[in-house]
Amino acid sequence: MASRYTKYAPVPDQPYDPRVTDLTRPLRVPGLGMPASGGYPVGGTASGGTGQPIGSADAAAAGAQPVTVVDNFKNRNRTYTLPVLLTAGVPLRILPANFRRTGLIIQNRDPATALFYAFGNAADSNSLSIAAGGTVLLDFTTPRDEVWLLAVGSNLQAVIAEISRATD
Repeated sequence: MASRYTKYAPVPDQPYDPRVTDLTRPLRVPGLGMPASGGYPVGGTASGGTGQPIGSADAAAAGAQPVTVVDNFKNRNRTYTLPVLLTAGVPLRILPANFRRTGLIIQNRDPATALFYAFGNAADSNSLSIAAGGTVLLDFTTPRDEVWLLAVGSNLQAVIAEISRATD
């Protein structure tokens, strides 16, 4: 007999939890842990809910008792933003290899010149490029290798933001 719930097989680097499909209890996935919150129960159930939205004045007036949920959620992502001034024709290793990297944003701040970037080896004019004024977001699949940038033709400004998992 098939279960009415979706079977879930966790993936070690999965950035979200697909089990969050029941909107009667959003973001309350077993074992996920969320920030502590308080409010009033919703719905006329055995828990004493009033059917009013969480935290509403009507729920408090009806005598519903506040609910305290204590979870051990801690955001361990850290973001580092680094502005860069690149000299034309000189590749620059801007970030070292980082096995805790979970995201990367590279923005070309120049209005006229393309920015070239590469992972693991020096950037050249055959590397990946970002058009003038463009941005690249790498979040689901983020290379852990060192990051190189290159400006061809003229000096340019860029901004790079690295999101990585902290050890604490």
